[in-house]
Parts: sequence; C-alpha cells; structure tokens
Amino acid sequence: MQKILTKAAMAGAATVKTIWSNPRDEIFYFYPGKSQWLNPFPGGEYTWVKKDAQFPGIDNKQAGMIKNTDGSYDIFFGPKAPKGQENNWIQTVPGKSWSVIFRLDGPLEACYNKT
Repeated sequence: MQKILTKAAMAGAATVKTIWSNPRDEIFYFYPGKSQWLNPFPGGEYTWVKKDAQFPGIDNKQAGMIKNTDGSYDIFFGPKAPKGQENNWIQTVPGKSWSVIFRLDGPLEACYNKT
C-alpha cells in the first residue's frame, strides 16, 4: 500500500506541475491572453473554487430532488436548468468539456440482473 500511495503522490505532483505550467482556464492569469503572470488563487478564493458549480454533483438523498412515479430520477445537464428542475440539474459550461462519474452505493439485486 505504501508503494501504491508513493506512486500516487508522485503522479499527483506531476499533474499539478503540468497544470500550473500552462493552465487552460483564463481565470489563472492576471492579464488576458495567457500572460506570464499567474494567479495562485483563481477566482479570488484560497479554496480554488469559483462561484459556479466547478465540481457539481447530485444524489437521490439531496433535498428537493424530484422523483418520478416509478421511483427513478431524471437528471438534466446544461448551462441553465429547465424551469422547475433546478434540483435535478447539473450545470455545464459551454465550450468546456466535462465527464460523468456514476457511483452506486449498495446497489440492490436489480442492478446486477439489469432490471
């Protein structure tokens, strides 16, 4: 485990150095046009989180989620929430990529037999 964690720490350090050497997001730069002056606190926050949903997520335990009559949930992705679906919506930013991570905690038999 120590060997795995050591390798993970090395990969994390290399990732940070790579991202910091040439950030893609303009928020990291003090001046427009990707100048050499970088902002160590993008968005003016020491937490490195913007006011938008930089690391969004929802789950069925979240207050206000709208549940369908069959027990399922509809989840909406887009720059703006559909009217009345704000609690079932994940923000996307036009022109920026995103990916989905789907996590099942303690799935029931229906998950395994695909019903």
